Amino acid sequence: MNKLKIETFIGEEDIYAPVYKIESYPITNPLAVEKAQTILEENEGDYLCGFVSLIYNDVVIFGEEQLTEDLLDTWCDLIYIFDSHYDGRLHRIVF
Repeated sequence: MNKLKIETFIGEEDIYAPVYKIESYPITNPLAVEKAQTILEENEGDYLCGFVSLIYNDVVIFGEEQLTEDLLDTWCDLIYIFDSHYDGRLHRIVF
């Protein structure tokens, strides 16, 4: 049986960490709302940082490595692919 898991995370790079680190919360976590509000305030409401995790049959297709500053654009591209019943043609996803 094919298993698809899609999850959205709100978060950004922790520029003060001694090693590269992303502080993120799944959107189901109440802390994600606070984090989103902080990020939106810092970016004057224009950008929401985070990433989308896509796992198919326990294989990570993309995730934290594709941190985006605009989750809306990323989701618009994903919705286009899902809504148009993706047929294997090349389609660009903005991360």
